[in-house]
Amino acid sequence: MASPKINIGGDGKERVAFDLMSLIADIAKGEESTKDRAYWFELYAQCHQLIVEGKDSKEIL
Repeated sequence: MASPKINIGGDGKERVAFDLMSLIADIAKGEESTKDRAYWFELYAQCHQLIVEGKDSKEIL
């Protein structure tokens, strides 16, 4: 069974992106090594592109 597509309107999309990216930033702050921080920063950037900019995951990867 395919998962349902969630359509979040403009402000809702921004809110989800902010909440998700805030969570990722908090996780990254707790990491000790630079490599781990780089990983979380990249994940943050990808979430922004997917959620806020509306890019397809294939464009990012």
